Amino acid sequence: MMRIMFKWMVSMLFWASFNCAADAGYRPEIFKKVEPVYIDQFDKDGKVNRAFWQVKQKTVWVVKDGMLVGSPSSREYQEHVRTEGDGIHTGANPVIILKPVPEEFVLRMRIKYEGDAKAVKIDIGHHINSFIFTKESTRMKFNKKATAESAIAFPVNTWGELTFEFKEGKLLFGVNGEKEVIEKGSISMADSLQVDIKGISQGRVLIDWIELYRGME
Repeated sequence: MMRIMFKWMVSMLFWASFNCAADAGYRPEIFKKVEPVYIDQFDKDGKVNRAFWQVKQKTVWVVKDGMLVGSPSSREYQEHVRTEGDGIHTGANPVIILKPVPEEFVLRMRIKYEGDAKAVKIDIGHHINSFIFTKESTRMKFNKKATAESAIAFPVNTWGELTFEFKEGKLLFGVNGEKEVIEKGSISMADSLQVDIKGISQGRVLIDWIELYRGME
């Protein structure tokens, strides 16, 4: 209860700050300013905000104890897809999509992937720009082909404060304060204005808070 009250107070202060400046909560590096699109502290238990989130593969997502929590689909559904479906999209991995996002945006969130795996992934655009996080590094693939690697790491089963600033040809990404800017002609949303979050097989995803902004010149 104390944790939820603290988050509620932070949320109120955060929104009050926007009366003074649109980017009071976060100062971007590749944009001159930002405009808030969706801010959520998950301080009220209940269902997912369907205006921004799309739950996939019958996985289970609820707001509980001040977090958005994702869990696998039921064992019955997983078995049904294995035997009578495509055998792939079973819901064993919690999957959720943030949609729509602006063509140029800033996304920040505090997230934790729980489970038995060495790497986790976030896609900007559906299977277009992939960020694969491990305890040693981050591997990236842009427009399904161009690649890059960074020493910035995000181990499984730990909390990470992730930052993405994204525009055509350029992006900034960061984990827990470490940041890197990458410029490549292949960096593009390709009209797929969404962010895909996929958890570990039979694991959970916990999102403590999220901030989505429109990037502005």
